Amino acid sequence: GSPEVASLQLAAAARMEIGASTSVPTSVATITDRRPPYDIVLERDEINGDLPGTDAVIVIGANDIVNPGAEDDPSSPIYGMPVLQVWKSKLVVVNKRSRAAGYAGVDNPLFYKPVTRMLFGDAKDAVEKVVSALRAV
Repeated sequence: GSPEVASLQLAAAARMEIGASTSVPTSVATITDRRPPYDIVLERDEINGDLPGTDAVIVIGANDIVNPGAEDDPSSPIYGMPVLQVWKSKLVVVNKRSRAAGYAGVDNPLFYKPVTRMLFGDAKDAVEKVVSALRAV
């Protein structure tokens, strides 16, 4: 992960968790061009149990892997696919270039949930803005 973000989270006494899905390897979003150290990457089942007690989740570029339709919409083509249940946290910030559908070609109801805030734009620029905002706190 990013040393800047890691140091900010340590200063705030927060725990940083990076969720991964073994079913969709590309779902691992990294803040930098490097992959995060493997020892801080949690499997989907490990992180889903923690999400209801999580204050905020930042989703970078992911779509289908965080789509609640996979669990609650039997008519969805991704119904039954294992997902990261980010919508169970108190706040979800989704960084994408648009609300466009993911690989499966389906709309993502996560983008319209009351807990979700969309942060449109390039991931690197968006994360730098988030880090700056955190520094100001």
